[in-house]
Amino acid sequence: MMTPEILTKLIAEGETLTVEFKSDRKPLSDNDLVDTVVCLANKHGGKLVIGVEDDGCVTGLNQKLAESSPGLLSALIASKTIPSLSVETAMIDLPEGYVAVINVPIAPQLVSTSNGRILIRGLDTRRNPQCRPLYASEIDSWYAD
Repeated sequence: MMTPEILTKLIAEGETLTVEFKSDRKPLSDNDLVDTVVCLANKHGGKLVIGVEDDGCVTGLNQKLAESSPGLLSALIASKTIPSLSVETAMIDLPEGYVAVINVPIAPQLVSTSNGRILIRGLDTRRNPQCRPLYASEIDSWYAD
């Protein structure tokens, strides 16, 4: 179970291949949310923390998401992924505001968004974690890994 203390430590360690922060100052779109979950699932799994900026500054959730339930967020992800991806979601109250933590499992088979996007987590040229498309020519090596 994710406690505020564990979450604070996780945020302090910054983004990695298995941890992604997403701002929710402007409401995070459903498409961006689902893209990120698919990206994490298709590599090592991990945690998506919503309400945290890329630099680790906690800005909290917008009111709409803060008033939502973890079950609704998990259901949204399940309904917008193929095959349907089951995630665990928690809302955690930090001194700076509420954040959502989505625990994303490793996908046993490739997962795509309901609109057909297959994404994978990787490093950019500056060695920063990012989501990128998984190209058709890479699918065989994905299964081999």
